[in-house]
Parts: sequence; structure tokens; C-alpha cells
Amino acid sequence: MSPAQTVTVTNTGNLPLAITDITASGDFTQTNTCGKSLTTAAYCTISVTFEPTADGTRTGQVTITDNAQGSPQVVTLTGTGTGTAPAVSLSPASLTFSNQGVGSASATQTVKLTNTGNATLSISGVTITGTNSGDFSQTTTCSGSVAAGADCNMSVTFRPTAAGSRTATVNIADNAAHGPQTVSLTGTAITPDFSLSAPTTSAAVTAGQTVTYTVNVNPVGGFDQALSLTCSLGQSAPQGTNCTVSPSSVTPNGSAVSSVKVTVTTTAASEAPRVHFRGHDNRFDGRIALICGFLLVLLGSAKLMGGRRVRLASAVLLLSVVWWAACGGGGSSGGSVGPAISTPAGTYSITVTGTSSSLNHSITLTLTVQ
Repeated sequence: MSPAQTVTVTNTGNLPLAITDITASGDFTQTNTCGKSLTTAAYCTISVTFEPTADGTRTGQVTITDNAQGSPQVVTLTGTGTGTAPAVSLSPASLTFSNQGVGSASATQTVKLTNTGNATLSISGVTITGTNSGDFSQTTTCSGSVAAGADCNMSVTFRPTAAGSRTATVNIADNAAHGPQTVSLTGTAITPDFSLSAPTTSAAVTAGQTVTYTVNVNPVGGFDQALSLTCSLGQSAPQGTNCTVSPSSVTPNGSAVSSVKVTVTTTAASEAPRVHFRGHDNRFDGRIALICGFLLVLLGSAKLMGGRRVRLASAVLLLSVVWWAACGGGGSSGGSVGPAISTPAGTYSITVTGTSSSLNHSITLTLTVQ
């Protein structure tokens, strides 16, 4: 594109000049300050630029339509195209970054700049400007000179500082027409989060069996914080059933899925413990008391009678009775407390919860015990 040249329009009459239209044709373009009318002796300017589309002589005209005699007035335009100029093609001409977590860096996106002209392109700088320019950064191989037909790359990364829509522009300062060239940047920022999912959320077992579920932790928006995982059978948890999560904590890397195992165990009736006890028969205790009383009387009588053998036999009998009572012989009874605990048949819900700081998400699994 050439520098602008100026045409001056002056109202040399004694009535206002009403201007209907001003146009340029050919490889020429125009801008003007004329408005819709000019008072007597007033003037305005038309700025004309030339951008040839081919080599050689190029012609055109500026046409001014008004209420003066001889309307429309015409200005003849002539230019020469030399056939040597750089030109810029950008692919793509805009970049969009979707659902990026605040504070986390996106994957890099690349714009290719190609010099489609037939002269060397000189690049003096690549910068990012705009309302949210601080949320975008770039590295580039586009600096200095780019030969005709050659190309270079600009790599852009999005790291939002706040949630919502974020915009900026890449500006390429060079010696090509219509410079500087621009690439529009748009990004959507979200608060980093996570979700829980499971390939299979239900299972059926027979009481006494164990079932294992896989639960996936899915990072959203570059989530990369540590979180803990727990499982609960709820208030309606069946007897003889429990669940565990392994590992009980994970730290996603911001993009990859992390998996944990949730194991639920059930109990069969034959596996349940029983509590046993032993006691004494009250009638038996009464008989022991009578025997002990009789022996004491016998021992006393034996002393009076001087019977050593009677005293010895009575002592042996008394010790035997005491030993028998202490060991619980003959008069003990046995039993058990409580019914056998086993997982009853039915369908139950298992809640797996992930917690990280103020974030808390759950997934429900279903267990059917047959």
C-alpha cells in the first residue's frame, strides 16, 4: 500500500454544495472529510491510497456526486505496480482456548505466518495487547527477515488469572500491506475442580463374597490438588458389611484420570461369631453346702472319738468336693448370646466421597446381596 495522496474539494459557488457520494475504483481506496455539504468557499479533503494487485500500470478514479454543475466530478488516478512486495498469510487467524482452570497453563496453540509475497518480509516485533493480555503469553520464531515463500511460527499459551471470558490480540509489526497483522485470542477460564465416575456402578454378590469397584477421579480445568476419598454404607448399612478405598488419597496431575479401588465385603451366616458362657446350677450349689456341713460335723465327732482314720477320710472327701465345685463338674450349663450376624439379602447404596479443601463430590454405587 502506498502513502496517501490528497485531493482538495472546494465550493467555489455562492450556494451550499450538497455531496451525495464519494467513491474510488480500481486498485485505489479513499477516505474523506467532506461530509454531506460544503458552505460557500469551504473545502474538504479526499485521501487516496494505491495497492496494486498486479504488475504494470494501474488506473482508477475518484468520483464525487453532488449538486454542482457537471456532477459527478472525476479525479483520474494512475499507479504502477512493481511486482515486488511482501505479503502475510496467517493460519489460523484466531485462537480459542476452552475451559481452562484459573492459574493453570493450557496446551500451546500455534499460528503459522507465511510470506506469500515476492519480496522479503521484515518483522520488527510480536506483542500481545488487549484487556486480558496478561493471561496470554507467546514465543515465536518470527523475527527479523522472512524470505518470500518462507514461514515462521508463533506459539501461544493461556494461563487465566480469573474466571470468565478472557480476550487479547497478537500484533505482528512488519513491512507488509495493512500492517500490523493481528491474531485474535479468546479464552474461557473456569475454577479448577474434579468429578467422580465409575465404569460400573452396580454389582451383585452372594453373602460372604467380596466385590471391588473402580472409581475414577477426573480433573477439570487443570485440577492438580491432593484429595482424600472415603466410602460409606449409610445409616441403612447391612450387618456384616464394610467398605474400604485404596488408595485413600490421590493427587491428579491436572489432565490424566486417577483411579482408586472400592472394596466391599459381606459376611455369610456360617462366618458369624457366637459368644458362649458357663454357669452353675443353684440346686447343685445347695447340695454342696449340705455335704460340707455334714463333713464338718463328722470331723468334730471324729476328734471326740479320737478316730484318726475317720478324720483323714473326711478331709480327703471335703477336698474332693471343693475341687469338683471349683472345676464346675456335673452342675455346669452352657449357652450362646445373640443370633449369627450375616449380610441379609437386599439392595444397598454405597457412597464414595472425594474431598479437597472446599470441594466435595460423591458418587453412588449399588450392591445387591443375593
